[in-house]
Amino acid sequence: MERQKPLTNLQLEVLKLYALDLTEDELTDVKNVLARHFADRLSKRVNHIWQQKGLTPEDMEKWLNDENQSEQVSPYHKMRIKSQKFQNI
Repeated sequence: MERQKPLTNLQLEVLKLYALDLTEDELTDVKNVLARHFADRLSKRVNHIWQQKGLTPEDMEKWLNDENQSEQVSPYHKMRIKSQKFQNI
């Protein structure tokens, strides 16, 4: 029999939300807050790694235009990365 792990602090807080009877709009707001939080955390971590490694937007452009990457990265993904580059300026 597998031992169950104790709940994390996040799981405990989310369980408290189950007691609330939220409207669909409120539920959407909660989902958006959580999504934004984790997206911000990821962005900070990625930016930190980029700075540590001394990477530049030009490095990303090289990777995106690499012949070996063309089959793996969709044109839509390339367009999103380029637009995000301008948002961070």
